[in-house]
Amino acid sequence: MRKTVLFITMAFAMLFSGCKDEEPDGLDGVLVGLWTLQEYAPATKAVMIGEEPILVSVEFFASHRFILVQRIGEAYIESFDGTWSLDGNILSGEYSDKKPWGEKYEIAFSDDDNTLEMKTVTAGEIYVYQREIPKE
Repeated sequence: MRKTVLFITMAFAMLFSGCKDEEPDGLDGVLVGLWTLQEYAPATKAVMIGEEPILVSVEFFASHRFILVQRIGEAYIESFDGTWSLDGNILSGEYSDKKPWGEKYEIAFSDDDNTLEMKTVTAGEIYVYQREIPKE
């Protein structure tokens, strides 16, 4: 029950904490929003860790902050926050404890900017996210 309350609290925080941001221009503006992981490649093309399904949602704010929530299976929920930046189409970030992300990502958008493909710069792994609230 406690983890469910934590997950619901994080979801509300993600939805309302970015309301005052002004949307930036360019790729920064396209990236801003709430995204949910749909697919991972090349491993299994499924969003699983072993036998456990994984749900990952990340919200990028115009203030260059992010909140990431992941649930593994039915019981384990973890959240992360920090800052993000774009250099051209290369996305990088830093967690709130000042540790950098383990990887940089080359990003591309499709489906009227409602699908985000993030390809790791060094390993070429691809993560596909879907926008939770489609752009009109």
